[in-house]
Amino acid sequence: ISPPNENVIVSNPWRPWYERYQPISYKLCTRSGNEQQFRDMVSRCNNVGVYIYVDAIINHMCGSGMGAGTHSTCGSSFNAGSRDFPAVPYSSWDFNDGKCKTGSGEIENYGDPYQVRDCKLVGLLDLALEKDYVRGKIADFMNNLINIGVAGFRLDAAKHMWPGDIKAITDRLTNLNTRWFPGGARPFIFQEVIDLGGEAISASQYFGIGRVTEFKYGAKLGTVIRKWNGEKMSYLSPYKMALGFMLAHPYGFTRIMSSFRWSRNWVNGKDQNDWIGPPSYSDGSTKSVTINADTTCGNDWVCEHRWRQIK
Repeated sequence: ISPPNENVIVSNPWRPWYERYQPISYKLCTRSGNEQQFRDMVSRCNNVGVYIYVDAIINHMCGSGMGAGTHSTCGSSFNAGSRDFPAVPYSSWDFNDGKCKTGSGEIENYGDPYQVRDCKLVGLLDLALEKDYVRGKIADFMNNLINIGVAGFRLDAAKHMWPGDIKAITDRLTNLNTRWFPGGARPFIFQEVIDLGGEAISASQYFGIGRVTEFKYGAKLGTVIRKWNGEKMSYLSPYKMALGFMLAHPYGFTRIMSSFRWSRNWVNGKDQNDWIGPPSYSDGSTKSVTINADTTCGNDWVCEHRWRQIK
């Protein structure tokens, strides 16, 4: 599921998908719902054997240019400029500003693992994960979710964290809730490490912590399905054919994304609308997933998990 904790509200552009990746606190309230609704969803899903894996944003907080105020999904106050997040609380002591060695404070060279892990990723305030206090706050957040009943976590931006820091946090995680899981069951961890070769950081550096998403797989499979003709894969049959192959081929731990439609605006090969968030009303609230008579979804939800090739 999308990150369930409080994020900054971005109004320009209007409520983009990436605002969910800019935390303000570890309170459970987003445009997907509040804590009570989250608890209800987890319980109802677990009761019918559908397990919840949380996209955990633990590398950073919001962007450095997000200002100050209460424009956040729970209404918590913050000041990005002074690194003040009282709802956690985090202060300037809890970030890597003094550790990053680049002039801009941003990642400038992906060949330097210190930059990639100690500097800001696209302006996002980089947490000092070597500090015991920060590790404790993150572990408390994740353990709260485990207690509620989640089954595991996708670790966003794992490539931008030192493996030792991640392991120090995952070692603090409790066993899964025995209301739904066997005694001693551990949370399932899968990490986002984009490794297409040619950089200082490799996916194998993270194998000791948990699973790692294999980004080469999609790149290689896409090349085969396209028959190496250099054309972009269309949204329809080749994509469904590739998904069908991935799910049937005995390799790794398969995962599909259930997504949404938006209005594309292609200019020189780039979609100018690639920021658009989920189907929503004018006030920013997310539209419900409706089910059509033919079992497809309405309200611009794609619901890939209902496709014949996947079911």
